[in-house]
Amino acid sequence: MMTNEKLLNKDFEDVVIFFFSEPGAMGPNNMKFYKRNGESFSVNYMSEDMPYSRLKELFPVLKDCYFDGPMKREKIMAPTIVIGGSPDERETCVADGWKHVYLDYGNHLVVRKQFYYAVKEMFGEINNCDLTFSWDEILDKSEFAVKVDEIERLYKIYPA
Repeated sequence: MMTNEKLLNKDFEDVVIFFFSEPGAMGPNNMKFYKRNGESFSVNYMSEDMPYSRLKELFPVLKDCYFDGPMKREKIMAPTIVIGGSPDERETCVADGWKHVYLDYGNHLVVRKQFYYAVKEMFGEINNCDLTFSWDEILDKSEFAVKVDEIERLYKIYPA
């Protein structure tokens, strides 16, 4: 886990995917950031060492994100357990240029738009519970970091 003293803005410059567990979610209960070179780091955003407010300063993408269960128009695969839906009228949303994947039990994956379909393809038919705990390992086994430049090049030619 990275702490407030060690984490800098530059650590987030090449982040292409990040994972978020809502408070009370069943899962890793942290945030994990995956960089284009395949390196990753985790942060306990509920700790005094690295509160969520500090993370939003370091990674401004989070300022435009809100997590509360799946997005309204998001297709949920059975047997997904949905947590969220608080009465505050807000719904899950992510920053422009990013796409959302609701995993299960209050866990979210947010992917840069140009990599979204490639990541979804790499995940194939893997169930959401396995993705919640192993999404980064699946990307590593699929050699995502090796393919990232090619995926981005093709996206520029054929945007989704």
